[in-house]
Amino acid sequence: MTPDVLQSPALELLLRLEREGIQVTAVNERVFARPLERLTSADRNALRELKTDVLVLLRIVDDGVQRRREAFAAQLLTDSQALIPNLAVRQGIIPTAGQCVSCGDALESPRYGKCWRCCLAWRLALGVPIASPLEAMFDEAPRLAS
Repeated sequence: MTPDVLQSPALELLLRLEREGIQVTAVNERVFARPLERLTSADRNALRELKTDVLVLLRIVDDGVQRRREAFAAQLLTDSQALIPNLAVRQGIIPTAGQCVSCGDALESPRYGKCWRCCLAWRLALGVPIASPLEAMFDEAPRLAS
């Protein structure tokens, strides 16, 4: 597992492919590169080998992650005295199983915590390392008794 994907060789790979005019995208857990005929066999192997980090890096540039990161960064500026900042896209969300406690979006499972976009965004805003795989980042709040 990479301790911080921003230090992974996957970042340099993606930047190089972008400079060469190759667009790398992800759908679910699959990585696609276009135009495919411009990829070398070494590029294909590197994308396969670094797939987990590539997927996390592609999620970092997601528009929703970047909007949340900007919102959290603004909150940090206005609440700079807080020992533990309460970074939330929407304030006042009541913790509910299956709903992000920060933005209200649906979660992939009936758990308590933040969605993957909010998990990535707060790490980016605070400069916290981003490990792969992505699931390692999910914030699990203690299970509440019903």
